[in-house]
This record gives sequence, structure tokens and C-alpha cells, in this order.
Amino acid sequence: MLLVARRVPGQSAREWTVVFDDDADRDDPAARDVARQRLAEAVEGEDTTR
Repeated sequence: MLLVARRVPGQSAREWTVVFDDDADRDDPAARDVARQRLAEAVEGEDTTR
């Protein structure tokens, strides 16, 4: 799993996306929970002053 953040031109906020590995089961509730948790941690720790 990969977390991707991109800054949209003209906006200060980043747009986040979760990209699952090719062999990952995207429908697995446990995998989706891990993705949600990691995304929440990344967004929480984000430095918005840059």
C-alpha cells in the first residue's frame, strides 16, 4: 500500500489517495481498515505550513 499526497494548484490542502499493491485484496475489510488508519495518521501529522 502506498499513500500519495498531491498539492492541487491554487489550494493549500493536499489531496490524498491510497494505492493498493497489485496483489492486495482491496475488498478485504482488514486491509481497508489499515489503509484508513495509516491515512488518518498521515493527514494528522501533515505539516500544512509548507
